[in-house]
Amino acid sequence: MFFSREAHNKNGDFMIQALLNLMASLCHTHYFVYDPMYRGLFLSDSLLKEFHLSSRENGWNGWMNITYPQDQASLQNFIHLLTHQKHASLNIHCYSRSGKIIPLTFQAQTIQFQKQTCIAGIIISSFSRHIDPISGLRDAFHCENICNEYIDKPEIDQFLLGILDLDNFQSFNDTLGYTAGNQLLRRTTGFLQSVLPEKAKLFRLENDQFAVLCTNCSSSTLQGWVNVLNQLFIANEMPTISCGFVSYPKDGQEWHRLRKRAQFAMKQAKRDGKAKSRSFSLPLEIQQHQSEQLRVSLRQSIHNQMQGFYLMYQPQLTKDGRMKGMEALLRWNQEPCDTFVPILEASGLLFEITGWLFNQALRDFAVMRKEDSSLSISINLSYPQLLEDHITEIIHAVLCRYQVPSTALIIEITETRIAENFLIVKPILNKLRAMGIRIAMDDFGTGYASLSFLRQMPIDIIKIDRSFVINLETHPADSMFIRLITDIGKELGCAICLEGIETAGQLARLSDISIDTIQGYYFSRPLVRDAMLEYLHQQKDR
Repeated sequence: MFFSREAHNKNGDFMIQALLNLMASLCHTHYFVYDPMYRGLFLSDSLLKEFHLSSRENGWNGWMNITYPQDQASLQNFIHLLTHQKHASLNIHCYSRSGKIIPLTFQAQTIQFQKQTCIAGIIISSFSRHIDPISGLRDAFHCENICNEYIDKPEIDQFLLGILDLDNFQSFNDTLGYTAGNQLLRRTTGFLQSVLPEKAKLFRLENDQFAVLCTNCSSSTLQGWVNVLNQLFIANEMPTISCGFVSYPKDGQEWHRLRKRAQFAMKQAKRDGKAKSRSFSLPLEIQQHQSEQLRVSLRQSIHNQMQGFYLMYQPQLTKDGRMKGMEALLRWNQEPCDTFVPILEASGLLFEITGWLFNQALRDFAVMRKEDSSLSISINLSYPQLLEDHITEIIHAVLCRYQVPSTALIIEITETRIAENFLIVKPILNKLRAMGIRIAMDDFGTGYASLSFLRQMPIDIIKIDRSFVINLETHPADSMFIRLITDIGKELGCAICLEGIETAGQLARLSDISIDTIQGYYFSRPLVRDAMLEYLHQQKDR
């Protein structure tokens, strides 16, 4: 490591340089060696790339040129200390090649051997502190800085930023532990690097999330890379990866917007089934922003004593117009139900309205039953609400509060959610039926319930979806389907309710089909409580 006149030859310089580079690559830290006698200063290549320095600057003059002016006196004092004491350290700021001010920490030690003196040290920059210890990749700090460098360079007029996220990584961690999770991240890094597009740079952002910056590739190249990766992962029995990517400057012109939009696209890839790549879509972002604004407004309404929420009731009648019951429908004064109900369910806010929903509906129904004690009321429950703790106790308490018999209550749950969660849902529905409550399978025909499934499921009523009624007058096959489901339902002991009847022609098509109840605009639109009471009075007068 020491210099002599003989050592100042090309072979000696090469060996020192190679040693410094090896140490830097192993430890992700910058190194330097300085001979005060011959003023030879050797630097690892990582320093040369990051700062405007040559491998053999004339002593410390090169450093003085890139040091922040207020710190130059400190650097001069540090050099003086190196020749008078064994250890010295320094914190200063220097200009990088891109012109950014980078904080640096110098740590050096004087070594003497055979009457010769050498100063060896390390330089830790904010860059070298941001190396991910698990994958060995540069982290989000590096990714942001390099992205900003690309933006600042006029010769780079376009690049792609992709964000990749392992599918089901949390489940993998929970099942096999964090040690296995870290091993998976290392294996994933190896595969990512093995097929990385030319001139692309790879980073680990956080947790199971990686980023790639690519200046010379198209969106199809990046999508092809993700497809190859997922084939490798599947072949090696590893979790797949989802990717979202953005293009500069089309999708954003600064780091934070690019990263946010790449994250958005990645989440969309996961929603689309995972193991996919998706480019950023502005219309989807606008839709997501509107949904978020709605979510905030919904939460405010709920926490403000359900302000803006109310119930409407749609009559259910026989084909000849006799009143049999009604369905309670949740409404909000700001948006239609097909807009706000999915947001309520996705955000978990439905849990907060379950008690209010049953209390309001059964309180109104207790008044309506005074007009006709044979009436029933149907209330929709989402799958998350059905799993709510003490849901049966909540319903039982409200039934008792308003003295409504349990046999007058029908709980509706959609076909798809029942079929997808059969083993979980079945015991809960059995418990409700044991209380005397009837169960209706809503929107039948839009999911994938099989005949054997219908036979096993504890249901009392099949509600055929309105999609089979829309073209009932012009498509005979729809009436054949309704007849088939009705016959099967009757064989299984189920009542049949048909939704969406709006015209006399549609009703006429059902004349020889044994439908138990019909619901639709032909008989009545949904009504508020007082209008529903008036409707019941009119029914009694018929």
